[in-house]
Amino acid sequence: AHQKKLELRLNNLLFIMSGTPYLYDQVKLSDSTQGVVKYIGEVKGKNGTFFGLEMLEFYNGLDKADTNGTIGDQQYFKTTGNKNTGCFVTEEDIADILDEPKHSFEIIGESPPFTVGDRVFIEKKNCNGMVHYVGVPKFTKNPKVFVGLELDEENGNCNGTLAGCTYFSCEDKYGLYQVPKNVALAQEEVNVDIDEVDQQNYEESEEDEDEEDSEELVEYDEYKDDEDETPAKEPTPPPKKKEPTPPPKEPTPPPKEPTPPPKEPTPPPKEPTPPPKEPTPPP
Repeated sequence: AHQKKLELRLNNLLFIMSGTPYLYDQVKLSDSTQGVVKYIGEVKGKNGTFFGLEMLEFYNGLDKADTNGTIGDQQYFKTTGNKNTGCFVTEEDIADILDEPKHSFEIIGESPPFTVGDRVFIEKKNCNGMVHYVGVPKFTKNPKVFVGLELDEENGNCNGTLAGCTYFSCEDKYGLYQVPKNVALAQEEVNVDIDEVDQQNYEESEEDEDEEDSEELVEYDEYKDDEDETPAKEPTPPPKKKEPTPPPKEPTPPPKEPTPPPKEPTPPPKEPTPPPKEPTPPP
């Protein structure tokens, strides 16, 4: 059923995704203010794809800023110093993407070579999927860039919500978060309206919530080897290996018996007794 829905979405093509900003691009908005992309994904309670920007003061960007990257209880990105220097915009609000960014914001990692709407191949799952999210999620122990994917096959581990963080939505078991090194652009060209896909996912998720509260899925094993890739809970340290008991030392040999004193030398043999003198002859 999911494959048929996906084929239907891909057949209802409106335009080729081109000119869509990537993570950390510096963009110029239609009101001439400028900012740096720090989040690409959905915003809870709203339809479509949003770009979370940290605004640049020297282009009057702070006049438009109204958030530190958090809306309600959901953190989408973090601004410098956690100040209200951010805002969320849609692709229609973006007038241009600057070739040479000019800002001094702290950047975590590097921008991956794909953005929302791109078709990609996930080697670990041996299947293709579509990018729905790019950013630095809250669930990682060590901040790093992740990509949120809707897989073509039921080979994922979530529905876009992981550890209480929702950055996109899809059918259960079709969602997956991966670090960029595990993802590559698919060898195919697909025309897709990402907002149309997001709208359909949003409507489906609303229907699912009406029928039954979705179970929050929190699976961490996918991210351990990416250190990739680890949610906030620290893993229990492995038990310390007991060092092997050293073999018993050889017993100390008993002390040697003292050397007996040397024997007294044997006395030389007595001289032989001289023979008796001859009797004196008579006169």
